[in-house]
Amino acid sequence: HQYKEDARKMLENYIQYLISSPINIFDTERRFNFDLEHCQINGTYDRIDVSEDGEISIIDYKTSRKKTENRDLRSNNQLAIYAMYARQSDETTEDGRKLGRLPEAVKLLFLRFDDPEVSTSFSSEDLVKFSEKFNNIANEIRLGDFQSKTGHHCQYCDYRDLICPEYQ
Repeated sequence: HQYKEDARKMLENYIQYLISSPINIFDTERRFNFDLEHCQINGTYDRIDVSEDGEISIIDYKTSRKKTENRDLRSNNQLAIYAMYARQSDETTEDGRKLGRLPEAVKLLFLRFDDPEVSTSFSSEDLVKFSEKFNNIANEIRLGDFQSKTGHHCQYCDYRDLICPEYQ
């Protein structure tokens, strides 16, 4: 019964958000990939909007019970990857809307909240820093030169109990 109530509330919040926010869907649920110097980035975005005047917004839906603050989005790897993809993509719709530049907004929609949107944007310089970060990590992995780091991700790791020095 609680799951049904939660779903009803999230749907109500989303409907109210859509009423107050313009929708210019470019595409939804699309897999993407692009190359960096030392790795290939693969992912799936939830939704990209491109307005008639060309403004790009990337939207990622969240159902978590904790809402991220706007100030914390600037360090979000996932959102940076979405922005990197939009900037380098040559996707175009039949009506001429296209990607290929920095998005004006990258948003998380926390559907459990009455005011669900948190938003940020990235500069070209920001994305260069993320690209360097991802390339460095990929290069360290390729060379076998990396240290394990504990965190939330550890609960999903298949190697935690097998070979991880943090859990031995």
